[in-house]
Amino acid sequence: MVMMHGFGGTSLTFLRLFNYLFPYYQVHALDNFGIGYSSSGNYRKSFNDNEAIDYYIDAVEDWRKKLDIQEFELVGHSFGGYLALNYALKYPEYVKRLVLLSPAGSNRGASESLKQRYENGNFKTKSWLYFLETIYACLL
Repeated sequence: MVMMHGFGGTSLTFLRLFNYLFPYYQVHALDNFGIGYSSSGNYRKSFNDNEAIDYYIDAVEDWRKKLDIQEFELVGHSFGGYLALNYALKYPEYVKRLVLLSPAGSNRGASESLKQRYENGNFKTKSWLYFLETIYACLL
């Protein structure tokens, strides 16, 4: 399980959940660049919106490759939910389940894109259908 915190948080945001999750999952709580124990990396203020999002989610993908994780549950809170959603859209083959906790910036366009990918068979599990139905219920 990979957990991504929100803006202003750190990987320790999820600390109280760890004891409940450890018996069932190998848990990785990631710090965003420049927060907690992470460096700011090579982030540039000149990035446009898409470059900035790709910078974050491609870093997660590079990390996943280095650890040779084949698929995982992805949990994101607030801004971390926004990043998790974008990661799932770009790399759906590695996301076993997606859990969004009060995600920031999730809109109908993102949900439509997820629905289309699900209908085209780009997701592995039926849990995506439940996720999409939940998102639609929240947006309507």
